Amino acid sequence: MALVCLALDQAQAGTLKEARELYATGEYAKAIKASEEAIAANEYDSGWRLLLLRGQLATGAYPEAKRFATQLLEDYRYRYNAEALWLFHLAYEANGDTEQAGQMLQIIMQFLNGQRGISDENTLVFIGRALLKAAVSDPKQVKENLFDRVLQSSPNNREALLAVGELALAKRDFKLAGSTFTRAIGHYPEDADLLFGLAKAYAESDPSQMEEPLHTAMFTNPDHVPSLLLQAHNQADAEQYDAANGILKAIFKINPHHAGSWALQSALHTVRNEPDKAKSARASGLKYWKTNPLVDHEIGKKLSSKYLFTEGAAHQRKALAFSKDYIPAKTQLAQDLLRLGREEEGWKLAEEAHEADGYDVITFNLLTLHDSLKKYVTIDRNGFLLRMTRDEAALYGDEAIDLLTEARGLFSKKYDTQIEGPVIVEIFPEKKDFAVRTFGIPGGDGYMGVCFGRLITANRGIR
Repeated sequence: MALVCLALDQAQAGTLKEARELYATGEYAKAIKASEEAIAANEYDSGWRLLLLRGQLATGAYPEAKRFATQLLEDYRYRYNAEALWLFHLAYEANGDTEQAGQMLQIIMQFLNGQRGISDENTLVFIGRALLKAAVSDPKQVKENLFDRVLQSSPNNREALLAVGELALAKRDFKLAGSTFTRAIGHYPEDADLLFGLAKAYAESDPSQMEEPLHTAMFTNPDHVPSLLLQAHNQADAEQYDAANGILKAIFKINPHHAGSWALQSALHTVRNEPDKAKSARASGLKYWKTNPLVDHEIGKKLSSKYLFTEGAAHQRKALAFSKDYIPAKTQLAQDLLRLGREEEGWKLAEEAHEADGYDVITFNLLTLHDSLKKYVTIDRNGFLLRMTRDEAALYGDEAIDLLTEARGLFSKKYDTQIEGPVIVEIFPEKKDFAVRTFGIPGGDGYMGVCFGRLITANRGIR
């Protein structure tokens, strides 16, 4: 039996296709070993080297990935390979070498101006990824002129489908993300990246549908870190912190330096009032890339989901200190400040984020709501700022202020506390406006109101 298993292992890694299958199913160590053996045997196919680089990145071997990328750059074949250059970018970025990482993006973008030949459709996809990462092109234009162009001629192109789906997720266009990943899975039903993408789209839009694609992704690749991390987030959201920590431990066995996972670990320690452990986890997430804005952004985002908006906002400011143009942090900080009642700065940041990225659904929704709020009236009395439509203010505005004043007096006495500063109360006649103000996106089924401390949003009626 041992001889049979040994022979099977050897057969699995016999060809590049089989080695890629090992990687796709989470057998990263075997895929790395097969790649190293093929390279040592002077296999010419560049795919072996790119697979080794992917394996190093997947397992957190970031210094090794950087050294290997630098070595491959000496070979002219890889300087004209957009996929290779994209992986080099990721390798340099993971090590905090942002200058060299940016240089890789610049080289990829040279394919557009004719300095480098476009050899296949996937090259167009990686050009698009570079344009998006460098934030030098409108995301909608990248999608339409590059990704959609590939899909018009090759509807089943896996890289293009993945790129469109990930772009839609990044911009919170969950409808497009869901339809794109569903289409992709029809062609690649056992692709963990695509299955995870669909699960992520459902997680944000229809959580009841999330479990099936997520479980299928984990069945296909039990060591798929993005899927494991999504599971950890789900457990944390349900306040199953021990379960979340158990999943994070499993992730760190696969990739001990995964920044997003350390960010969640840090946030969980903060929620459980373990500041020293939170600080240590954050430092682990920043081990190789000391100024990675994603770490503080993800910490802050999770804290805000736990209604710790002041702490969440502080982490978004740290992220922006690392990268002043990091739009996810600017968008989240805008929402945090609006929920803390710091409206002037919050709306200003939302406008800045929208100007930088008009494709983002949350900032678009917020600014559309902002225009609507200009038509509301504000009743300023007894320490409350009550915002509502003019008609409703005339109908019951004074009675609402009286009721709020009575409630504040009752609960201040009951809990022996004083509420400082004005309390903002916004009453929306339309559920969609309430949901955008409260959650950033339409929805909010079943909610009559939400309290964010000094901000209370209310839905006048369930429709």
